Amino acid sequence: MAGLALPTLSDVGTLGYAVYLLVAFATHAFVGYVLAATLTDARPAIGGVVGLAPDADFLFPAELGFPFLHRGITHTPVLAAACLLVGYALDVDEGVLAAVGLAYCSHLCIDSLTPKGIMWLYPLSETAFSTAIGGHSALPTAVIWALFGGLYVTYRRLPANTLTEALRRGSFAE
Repeated sequence: MAGLALPTLSDVGTLGYAVYLLVAFATHAFVGYVLAATLTDARPAIGGVVGLAPDADFLFPAELGFPFLHRGITHTPVLAAACLLVGYALDVDEGVLAAVGLAYCSHLCIDSLTPKGIMWLYPLSETAFSTAIGGHSALPTAVIWALFGGLYVTYRRLPANTLTEALRRGSFAE
């Protein structure tokens, strides 16, 4: 599965690639932040940080190889579930666990929109599931920012905690 590795800045050597990565990282952090802010009672910054967590694999030495490369083990539901189980075992607040789960899974969903995709069934299969949407290209990224920006602006205009409380009750009716 050596084909899963993305080129590094030294390979590409362009400012364009650095901007591409910056926008992709910002998108993951923004979506995680918005999900935590609107759907949990956890600090939104938790969602922003955890939204970036799967990309920690950029820091792994290339010599480690698969599955410790970009879009390897850190981009799987198995690792997301493991993080949640550890948090549950440590008796982490359920709002924080919800923020962690939402932010981590949002990263996986966004990366599924890219041609490279992610391995949704790992370790049962190393097949990457993807779409041809081009998830981190300009149009899909703009749509993601518009949708989640709209969600956040709408949430901020609601009376305090209306959306979160309605989701907990399972109804928007009083």
